[in-house]
Amino acid sequence: MSEQTATPTLELTQTDELLARFPEAITPDARKGYQGYIVQAENLIEVATALRDEFGYDYLANLCGVDYLPEGKMEVVYNLFRSTGGSGLSLKVQTPRDDSVVPSLYSVFPGADLQERETYDMLGIRFEGHPDLRRYCCGKASTVTRCARIGARLFTRKKANLSRHAGRMATSPAPRISCPISTTSNTRMASIPMCGSR
Repeated sequence: MSEQTATPTLELTQTDELLARFPEAITPDARKGYQGYIVQAENLIEVATALRDEFGYDYLANLCGVDYLPEGKMEVVYNLFRSTGGSGLSLKVQTPRDDSVVPSLYSVFPGADLQERETYDMLGIRFEGHPDLRRYCCGKASTVTRCARIGARLFTRKKANLSRHAGRMATSPAPRISCPISTTSNTRMASIPMCGSR
């Protein structure tokens, strides 16, 4: 009876597997205080699909845009998780500030729809291939924008009258604004607390 000896194999962690699979497309984020991976924009869909299908990162928790004004670049951060549990993973795509275009992940993660629209609306980052890339929050006819303008005017007036009403304002409830919200059957008024109020 011969004795079989097992040869030790190097077990790669998923991080190593990811870097080995996409050596040109992914680099660890080496900036101080940052973690995750920086992905080349042209490889984003391929990397995200592999993470979803092969590595189990099937949940896009959120995506957001970051404006690095002094560096002249924009960054989109994607936070991915496994629905089965475990630690998360951050992917980042950097793009020049003057021409901010990133591929849309809508085809890989349909939940990216409104998040990409919001990032486009707030920072101007365009998501190439998004099926309905239009303003989400700050459009000209947006109810949110109208309410924010009304709220800003009310806040400015309250701030100007602060010295006159200082004692009363300390005990008064948070200021609220009302704006119309359309529904299918009628128009009603919604009472919305102002930003920064208690």
